Amino acid sequence: MVKIVVDSTADINEKIKDNFLVVPLTINFESEEFLDGVDISHKEFYEKLIESDIMPTTS
Repeated sequence: MVKIVVDSTADINEKIKDNFLVVPLTINFESEEFLDGVDISHKEFYEKLIESDIMPTTS
C-alpha cells in the first residue's frame, strides 16, 4: 500500500483522507505549542488568533 504524506494544513476531503498520512503541523502562540488537529481544533485556533496580539508561528 502506498500513502501520500501531507501536513494538517492540506485539509483533505474526509472521503479520501484514508489514502493519506496526515502529519500535524506545530503551531506556536507565544510560549504555547500545539499540534494542529491534536492539541488544538480549527475553532480553537481561530479563537486564539483573534485573542492574541502576536501572530502564531509554525515549526
